[in-house]
Amino acid sequence: MKIAFIGDIHGRIDDFSRVDRGLKAVGVELAIQVGDFGIQWPGRPCPLVHFFNKNSDGPFWISVMGNHDNFSAFREKGKISHEYDNSDLPFTFTDENSYNPFIQRIGKKCALVSRPTIISLKDPYGTKIICFGGAVSTDSHRRVEGVDYWSEEAPTSLEFNELCRQLNAEQPTFVVTHDRPMTDTFKGELEPGRSHKSGLPLDYVSQSLGKILDFGWNDRRGVFWFYGHHHELRKSSGPGPLDYLYGTGYHGQGWIAD
Repeated sequence: MKIAFIGDIHGRIDDFSRVDRGLKAVGVELAIQVGDFGIQWPGRPCPLVHFFNKNSDGPFWISVMGNHDNFSAFREKGKISHEYDNSDLPFTFTDENSYNPFIQRIGKKCALVSRPTIISLKDPYGTKIICFGGAVSTDSHRRVEGVDYWSEEAPTSLEFNELCRQLNAEQPTFVVTHDRPMTDTFKGELEPGRSHKSGLPLDYVSQSLGKILDFGWNDRRGVFWFYGHHHELRKSSGPGPLDYLYGTGYHGQGWIAD
């Protein structure tokens, strides 16, 4: 099965349509979007919702939710996720995601998922993908609480603990996060400081994911980690149990894995 890992879209329908057509042309069945998809962003009709309500071909899209996504709409509409028939999909949501069951379906070909969410592919290898969205916004001073900013953008300590447990218990092949684990330095490094809204350090999620790698995960090779948020298409060798870290670029740049 071909899987794509696609970077931040921020609601740009032209970029999304181009990527969707390209993935369909090369036979990708599942596209994991790393957050900041821009679906249902407040204040205007959403062209991405219109696209998924109108189109039923192409890959199935899953977004992990970033720090520029509408958490109010997600909370409100995620509760009806199991009204959809998932039997024809190339994957399952493992154990109904009993820890945090919010999965918002949009049309037949899109789902937004809470953190953490485990995806099991219907393949001979038992391939599992763990999705874990969230980051801390650098632009919170320009945003309004409950309108275009939500405190849920940053994961809680309980969610990090559950991610740590699932990494050990499920032994995934792929991990998809919005922010990156702080394990290597590059020019996109976050500047020091804190969010104007939450008061959290801007690198709170990066540091927390790094600690999970350092202390909370059994040493195991064969793991590939994809992230967004920093808008830089790059690949680097990973520490500990990781084979590689893959950064996805802006406006839908990403990677394809067979």
